[in-house]
Amino acid sequence: MSAKKPLLEIRKLSVTYTSSNPPVTAVSDLSLQIRKGESLGIIGESGCGKSTLALSIMRLLKNVRTEGEILFSGENLMDLTEQQLRKYRWKKIALVFQNSLEVLNPVLTIAEQLEEPIWAHERLTAKESSQRIVEVLKMVGLDPSWKNAYPHQLSGGMRQRVLLAMALVCEPELLIVDEPTTALDAASKNEIYYLLRDLQKKIGFAMILISHDVAFISRLTSQVMTMYCGQVVEYGRTSDVLKNPMHCYTRGLLNASAQFFKYKDLWGIGGKPPEEMRTYEGCPFAPRCCQSSDNCRKSRPELRYVALERQVACHKGGIESFLKAEGIKKSFQVKNRVIQAVKRADIEIRSGEVVALVGESGSGKSTLAHTLVGILSPDEGSVFFRGKKVENHWATRMMEGMQIIFQDPFSA
Repeated sequence: MSAKKPLLEIRKLSVTYTSSNPPVTAVSDLSLQIRKGESLGIIGESGCGKSTLALSIMRLLKNVRTEGEILFSGENLMDLTEQQLRKYRWKKIALVFQNSLEVLNPVLTIAEQLEEPIWAHERLTAKESSQRIVEVLKMVGLDPSWKNAYPHQLSGGMRQRVLLAMALVCEPELLIVDEPTTALDAASKNEIYYLLRDLQKKIGFAMILISHDVAFISRLTSQVMTMYCGQVVEYGRTSDVLKNPMHCYTRGLLNASAQFFKYKDLWGIGGKPPEEMRTYEGCPFAPRCCQSSDNCRKSRPELRYVALERQVACHKGGIESFLKAEGIKKSFQVKNRVIQAVKRADIEIRSGEVVALVGESGSGKSTLAHTLVGILSPDEGSVFFRGKKVENHWATRMMEGMQIIFQDPFSA
C-alpha cells in the first residue's frame, strides 16, 4: 500500500434508514481508503448498499441514522453543518448520479444546470462562467451548442456526459460515478470508458466507480471492493480479485457476468438476496454459500487480510480448497514394461467447483481418479483433502468426505 495520506478514509460506517419499519441497515461497519489519483471499483447486486454508500459520502441522505467517520483530507464530514458541507460538495467531492432523466431538471437548459455549482463555489463573472461551461462540455466530448438544449432533447449517452460535466465543472478532487453505463448501448459504454480514463489521466482526480458491469470495472479501476447486504466481503487489487476471487460471492458475480465471460457458461449464484436488509448475527451470505457451516450462521466474519493487499470476510479464509494434488506420478509394471499412467499431475478443486477430466481411453483419467480417493497409492506426490493428507482411506470413510462412482457397475 502507498504510504501517502488517504484523500478519503471511511471508518466503521453504518447507515440505517429509520423511516421504514423495522429500520433497514443499508451499510454496515464499512471501512475503506482511497488516495489521490487512485480508482476504486464497487461491485455487488442491486440493493447491496453501493448507492447508499455514495450518497453517504456526499452526506445527501435524509431520515437516516449514520454512525462512524468519513474523513476527507483529514476533516470529518460527520461533524460538519449543512452550510459547511456545501463547501465540499461539487468543489471537493462530486457525484455522477445513476439516472440522467431523473436527475436533470426538465425545465432548465443544460447551461443553466451547469451554472448552479459554478455560482455556489466560484467567483466568476457571467462571461467567465459561460466560458467554463464551453470548456467543460468540450472536455466531456459534447459540442458546446448543446448548452442551450433541454435534457429531453439529448440522447442517453449525451445526458450521461452532461452529468459528468456537471460533476467536473468545479474540478473536484474525488469523483464518485454511480452506474455510468446503465441503459447505454455498447458503443456509448465504450465512449464513456475512454472519457473517464482520459479525464482521470488529465485532471488526476481520485475516482470511486460503482457498476454492475464487471468488464467496465476491470478496465478503469486499480482496486475493487465487493459488497453484499451492506457489508464488504472482499477487497483487493482489481487484477488479483478478478483473476482469482477468494470469496464465494465475488466468484458468483464474476461467473454470472456475460460481459466478463463472453464464451463461458454462466454459473450465477443460487438463491437470492434477502428482501429486507437487516443486521445479521452470522454471515449474511451463509444461506446462499456453497461452503457454509454452523459457525457461519452464528457469528459474523470480520474482514481480514488473507494475502498481500487482499481482504476477505469469511470464517474459512475465503473459498476453501477441498481437494489438492501435487506432482502425482503413477506407473504400472506389465511384464517387462513400465507404463507411466500419470506423469506429474497437479489439480486443485475448490468449494462449489465442478472439474472435468477429459481425454482418450488409456490417457490416465481413471488412474488419477483412483489415486485421488486413495484406492491407488501414488509413486510420487501427495493428495490433500481439506488440507489433510489422504492416506489409509480416512477421507472415504467419513461423513461429508470423498467418494467415487466407478466406471463399470458390474466390475465394481
